[in-house]
Amino acid sequence: MLKTHGLQYRYTDSGPVMDFPDLSVERGRELLLLGASGTGKTTLLHLVAGMRTPTAGHVELAGDPFSSLPTATRDQVRGRQLGIVSRPPILSGASPWQRTSPWRAASPV
Repeated sequence: MLKTHGLQYRYTDSGPVMDFPDLSVERGRELLLLGASGTGKTTLLHLVAGMRTPTAGHVELAGDPFSSLPTATRDQVRGRQLGIVSRPPILSGASPWQRTSPWRAASPV
């Protein structure tokens, strides 16, 4: 199980704080992040995957602390237990089929 609680992130000491919702994802389940550009989807993914360390809050993986582990240990755990699929940006003129198909066509079919 993957859980987050009270996650916050700040890119710089004087920058704005990004607050993220608490998540709970059972083993074997998938999570889809949707949102407008610049709303923190990639930052949340990096926090959950251990590629960034939260300013506040924590991430648990299989009931164990994850975000507080040393970077090298998080890298090893991520390589064994997490899967991340990144999609290219969706163009605003694309059809719904093009936006959701894993075999997106360059032009409408």
